[in-house]
Amino acid sequence: MLIYYNNLMNLKITYRQLEMFAALMQSGKVTDAAHQIGITQPSASRLITDLEYIIGFDLFVRKKRRLHPTAEAYTLYDEVKRSFIGLQKIANAAIQIKQFKRGNLMIAGMPALALKFLPEVIEDFAISNPEITILLQTRSSDIVNQQIASGQFDLGFAAPDVNHPAVRKELLISAPLVAVLPLGHRLCNKDCLYPKDFESELFVSLGTNNNTRLEIDAIFITAGVARKTQLETQLSASACEIVSKGNFCTITEPIIAMDFAEKGKVVIKPFYPEQMFHYYVLIPTNSISSLVSNKFLEMVSQRIEEKVDSLFTTEPTD
Repeated sequence: MLIYYNNLMNLKITYRQLEMFAALMQSGKVTDAAHQIGITQPSASRLITDLEYIIGFDLFVRKKRRLHPTAEAYTLYDEVKRSFIGLQKIANAAIQIKQFKRGNLMIAGMPALALKFLPEVIEDFAISNPEITILLQTRSSDIVNQQIASGQFDLGFAAPDVNHPAVRKELLISAPLVAVLPLGHRLCNKDCLYPKDFESELFVSLGTNNNTRLEIDAIFITAGVARKTQLETQLSASACEIVSKGNFCTITEPIIAMDFAEKGKVVIKPFYPEQMFHYYVLIPTNSISSLVSNKFLEMVSQRIEEKVDSLFTTEPTD
């Protein structure tokens, strides 16, 4: 029960007593005031009696079977009205928060998602929630992990090779790595590609500190296939951009590769043996996700599933 404290006299006044007092000041009749706040007349009378006892002076006097407010009652009512206005503002704020009409959303994402995929989702989310302020920062997975751990952001989207005790990691979706080819490349005519197809091909690799790079290298080492790994870059987007120039091939995560393919800059093909790439959302361990964060994450999950489902479904052939 909400209790008002008078610091000078240590009085304890309940919200219900003040609600009854305000209703009685407005209606002038105990019966009407009781009906207004949904209680019985005896309960209403008891609330006023208790309030008068607590504060130590009369609020109403009875004249000709009617209650008339005292001068002190009018003075107190002015204060109560101001308090109720403040409470109504709080109630309105709570309603706006619940209806996503107020709030902030801080997002950090690795380039693979933050260059195109997340901005598209954010745009749609912002249109349907015009009062929500959204910030998106593009950072490496390591930096995203650090910023989520320090509580600077509500949600982070990063590669799986990051761990921190202050970060909760949840799998969004897993999708196979894809081969990325220049337009008109000789391998574009194949339905799917294998390590042997890349024998002696110019190949742009991801950075050596990237787990995906290590997994790809292991596949080619196991297959005994030598590529011409002349170029190396940290970002899958940079690798795809290099491929689009017409000379190099690469293998990378599918979301960014699909973005380049949709622009008509590269061709993507299934690659076997299939190697999965895992997309994760990072959430601060020591905080409770907001309603806005949860709603945005639902949209992200739906969109990324749709994106991955649109990938080719060609089965491997010898």
